[in-house]
Amino acid sequence: PWGKDDLTLQEVMQCFVGTLLMMKALSLMVLAYCFGASFSLEHPKGVEGREGRWTIWDSAMIQQLLLAADVKRIDFIQGPLGQPFTKPTSLLTGRLENFAMELFKHYQPGWKPTEWLGGRESNKKGWRTAKAKAYPPLMCKVIAEAHLRYAQGLAGEGHEKDPELLQQALEALATGFDPYLVGAKGTEMT
Repeated sequence: PWGKDDLTLQEVMQCFVGTLLMMKALSLMVLAYCFGASFSLEHPKGVEGREGRWTIWDSAMIQQLLLAADVKRIDFIQGPLGQPFTKPTSLLTGRLENFAMELFKHYQPGWKPTEWLGGRESNKKGWRTAKAKAYPPLMCKVIAEAHLRYAQGLAGEGHEKDPELLQQALEALATGFDPYLVGAKGTEMT
């Protein structure tokens, strides 16, 4: 969106926020990639090449990442993974071998859309596209399993044994702080 002419103030603000989010996502992906981790980035499929339209997939940074042999872009629709609408989507993955094959293996055969996302809700208080923000559970499952498979493959490479009592410390940290359980002198009540 940099350098686009004739933007309204609202569009300039939207581009500013979108650019910040994109740069943060890209920096985290590159950091993960440099340290040997896997990554995935979902974004709507977009309309590459259409005059006056811009999408993250047009960015030179994404194009550079795609030059790496283990970075792929997968285009698909979310509907056959459990959505009642199509929702064209692209996913950029790094180090997730066979991800596309796993994703398409989970497609529901014979799926057809039962809802359309265009326009406003009948009450005029929101957009129909808002319901497409949440991923279908099957898509989440495929993404999570792909990252877990990659992480499990790393476990044997230079892995150090976890420190003693690590699990107990993590469980203690996970319980959070409840101010109602703390006594007047700052000690935990039992």
